[in-house]
Amino acid sequence: MLWVVAASHAPRGEADDVLQDASLAALQRLDRFPLGGDFRAWMSQFVRYTAANARRVRRPASDAAEPPARRDSPAGVAPDGRLDPDAAGLDDALVSALETLEPDARAALLLRVVLELPVAEVAATLEIPENTVVSHVHRARAALRERLGGVPSPR
Repeated sequence: MLWVVAASHAPRGEADDVLQDASLAALQRLDRFPLGGDFRAWMSQFVRYTAANARRVRRPASDAAEPPARRDSPAGVAPDGRLDPDAAGLDDALVSALETLEPDARAALLLRVVLELPVAEVAATLEIPENTVVSHVHRARAALRERLGGVPSPR
């Protein structure tokens, strides 16, 4: 679940590094974990912040106002769930469409649809209201349909 959050918020190929860095940061602050708190939500926050920091470090100051360049490399899904150029099952168009979604919307969609987590669990993990999760998933599905040449999303 945390890898999906990392992959949703970090540039492609950096999810493992983000997850490792977030785990180390959380381990150093384990004494600050709130008694009775939701550990997955707490860890998810470390993952999101670490991914945001990684994006800021990667992007030169002159490019700060421009969106990051999209990568058009071929991609698929390997048996372990990672994006893999040699695996079949997920074409370039879907990967490109997923990359156009905002990180929280992409994370909500993947956690809800791919990992089949309940809305309440996705909301706790991303620290957003449940109705926002439902909205993110609905709008992300509509955006994917539209970008992939399906039924246009209602506006």
